[in-house]
Amino acid sequence: MQDKNENRETKTSALTPTRRGFLKGVTAAAIGGAATGIGGPVASASACFGDKWGFGNWWQPQDYRTSWEPACIGGPVPPRNSNHAIIRWLGTVNFEICYRGQIFLFDNYYDIVPESIYGTWRCPELGFRAEDVTRATAIFVGHAHYDHMADTAQVALQTGAPVYGDQIVADTLIEQGVPEDQITVIENGDVFNYRGLTVEAVHIYHSSYSPTGDGPGRTIMPDDDSSSELDGIKDEFNSLTKAEWGYPPLTDEEEAFIDATKARGSFDSKIKAEGTFGYLFTFANRLTAFLYDSHNPELSPAFEALMDRIGSVDIGTVGFQGGTAEHLSEYVWPVVEAYKAKYLWPCHNDTTPGFRLQASPQHLALLAKETFPDRHTIIPLYREPVCFDVKKRKRVSLDMD
Repeated sequence: MQDKNENRETKTSALTPTRRGFLKGVTAAAIGGAATGIGGPVASASACFGDKWGFGNWWQPQDYRTSWEPACIGGPVPPRNSNHAIIRWLGTVNFEICYRGQIFLFDNYYDIVPESIYGTWRCPELGFRAEDVTRATAIFVGHAHYDHMADTAQVALQTGAPVYGDQIVADTLIEQGVPEDQITVIENGDVFNYRGLTVEAVHIYHSSYSPTGDGPGRTIMPDDDSSSELDGIKDEFNSLTKAEWGYPPLTDEEEAFIDATKARGSFDSKIKAEGTFGYLFTFANRLTAFLYDSHNPELSPAFEALMDRIGSVDIGTVGFQGGTAEHLSEYVWPVVEAYKAKYLWPCHNDTTPGFRLQASPQHLALLAKETFPDRHTIIPLYREPVCFDVKKRKRVSLDMD
């Protein structure tokens, strides 16, 4: 395993290129620009300088603020001298954070359905596949369920980026061929330093539910494989889609694909209470964003301690699976209240085939607006760039036409 103390060292020590390397890079970039256009993706530029310069550079135009092409597949990245952080929602609880030439990925569940049925009612088209993700500075995993890390091993191997997650995540990745020295096993309170930002791991509780629907869910699952419970949900899903919405049940192709996808995650019973982590990103000691890939009416002591220490966050994500306003206020709202976030970002409400249908975030957004009139809820489309000014700690409004 990668030593945590080594990862806590800032990555900027090797960022100053030699004069010869600089001139070679500019020459190569100019040649590449003649062929592809300076306004194109920065992949060729990063190839010139490698990790010493990161993925964004000073000659790059400002289209990183409006490009709908994720940086992890070759899209533009804010250069090192930019005060902008770009955050994209890539479905489920997958996020891409781009800042000062760096690309951070949170959770990796991109291949949700077979490519042959993308864009159907089963799942809106994300616009890329896991095989397209070739660039990342680091990968952070919230927990080991398949709908959060089914594609992490593939992405880690393609990018060579370090991966941060708990022991269950690490064990699952090693079984899929990721080298141990590429993985850092996190603990609550670990802090990792990158150029211009820190990332702090915080233990949180996974979402839970009542199988009968008549009360709050359980934080701790039974000491057995919970996949049987998920199988029951899948049966209910098929029944619902057929009887209530007129859609056919899952096909044999879909069933096989989902089973293979589930096998790339874990159903360890410890995940819900012990194996779920959120990450606090702090940009330039100013803008803060907390990535919480689940929700629970019971807040973990570590999360409560964090919020007592920092008071509030600028951006807070919360995973939810829809439901009535009453359901949201009971299950999701404690996290929202604790955040006191200027920008609330609901997620995990889109379709997970074989598990849940897409749910609207409107209930949660309206509840947040009624309770906190001066705050905002972000409900973007897949891949849409959401730009923040780090120094001003506010969202940058852009003319997207």
